[in-house]
Amino acid sequence: MLEYRLIKKEELRKCAEICAGAYLDYEYFSIFVKDKKKLFDFILAIMRTALNAGYKKQVVLVGIDQEQIVSVAQLKKPNTKELSFGSCFLSGALRIFLAGGVKSTIEWLNMSEASEQACRRIPEPRWYLNSFIVAKDHQREGIGSSMLQNCVIPYIAKHGGGPLTLVTNSEGNSEFYKKNGFAEFCFEHLFYMNTDLGNWSFKKEIPNSV
Repeated sequence: MLEYRLIKKEELRKCAEICAGAYLDYEYFSIFVKDKKKLFDFILAIMRTALNAGYKKQVVLVGIDQEQIVSVAQLKKPNTKELSFGSCFLSGALRIFLAGGVKSTIEWLNMSEASEQACRRIPEPRWYLNSFIVAKDHQREGIGSSMLQNCVIPYIAKHGGGPLTLVTNSEGNSEFYKKNGFAEFCFEHLFYMNTDLGNWSFKKEIPNSV
């Protein structure tokens, strides 16, 4: 039986490592850094920065199985500002440039910004799923669906409800979100590092349960 709760500060580094391992084969990162060791360090730096900044300004939820973290979800709440460069820098953004190199990091930042534009054009206040992962050695066990249905969606419902949006660059992931009740509202092609990257944007309306 999985347990769900908010992340603890002392778990941030471990969660970043879990995320980096899960994202190693994800083109959202791998097209920018080819060497596997450097790629892991690049993703780890990104996730450490994102989780450290998110811990202070956003919502980070974890799924626990037998006292081990097996899933992580980072949520941006409605009507909150995007994380500023200053807050990200203080949370360790310099690590990203050191791990990935200036050119690759800037390309990744530009792609990341472009990938979120469809969601940002939604006029009403919305939740945004910044990242959602299942530990690599626990994938295909139903943990992702359980985390969404029993943790992320109930959390949003208890905190006002509203639209939940997200972006994925994986066709397999897009099918996963469709199975979990999300509606695709935009698909586009992003071209970076000589790669045609699919970009799926999804939305799900979550009623207020309060």
